[in-house]
Amino acid sequence: MSTIRNIGMRSEVVIGQLQSQLDERDDYIVVRTPSKPFYYFGNLLALKKPLNHHTKPEWLSLFDTEFREQPGIRHYTFSWTREQEDDTSVQAFTDAGFQYEEMHVLTQTRSDFVRPGQVNETVVYRPLLSDEDWQQWTEISWNERSGNHSESDYRMFLAGQVANYRQLHEQQLGEYLGAFQGAELIGFAGLFHQASLARFQHVLVTPAFQNTGIAKGLLSHLIERAPQHIETMVILADEHYHASNLYRSLGFTIAERECSLCWWPDENTQSE
Repeated sequence: MSTIRNIGMRSEVVIGQLQSQLDERDDYIVVRTPSKPFYYFGNLLALKKPLNHHTKPEWLSLFDTEFREQPGIRHYTFSWTREQEDDTSVQAFTDAGFQYEEMHVLTQTRSDFVRPGQVNETVVYRPLLSDEDWQQWTEISWNERSGNHSESDYRMFLAGQVANYRQLHEQQLGEYLGAFQGAELIGFAGLFHQASLARFQHVLVTPAFQNTGIAKGLLSHLIERAPQHIETMVILADEHYHASNLYRSLGFTIAERECSLCWWPDENTQSE
């Protein structure tokens, strides 16, 4: 089995533990999720060497070689831990239309948790269980998506994610918690675990209810409901977005900075 050293990618594997496969190479680790070709971060090269170790054409060729036998792969994704400041190699990818992201990988132990002084308890927090719950999750996720994705591709991706999350829940490997106002889902967050490591997934509150303490409520309830054997919890936040400050107020600290490059065919790209 492959050994992934950086905790950000290790926690990503927690989400795909029932479906993903890992293969070790000298320069990278191949992460595959054959059942979900539209899951970009479930089908990628996790780099063990700096991005400038190969040229852009060389990295693309390596990706093509690794995934040529896997049907449905139409994207490129590379991920690595930033150990130094800006790498000029990134520009060759962004000039070619790749999306570049820098994420804070934040971690905490249960004892680090700082419960907020005021949590929004005017809503009902409960797990997503029914088909109706998950249909609301899907529509919110579609409406709040980022990136110029093809609707058919993205909805297929969301359907695969729902199936995975429900299977993880059925096997008692975590849950998605929703914030409801009556029957309406207005926010959600997931927490899934493997052994002693847990990963938060997709913390989202609909625009009309943002900045009302619901995100803090979701995270607090998930942490308090988490199994006692969990030692480390991981959450990712855009390095340039305010959510990182919210997470740090709850006791999370920055453990790593994770970089990624991703290209996908957008809704205006014709399939080959």
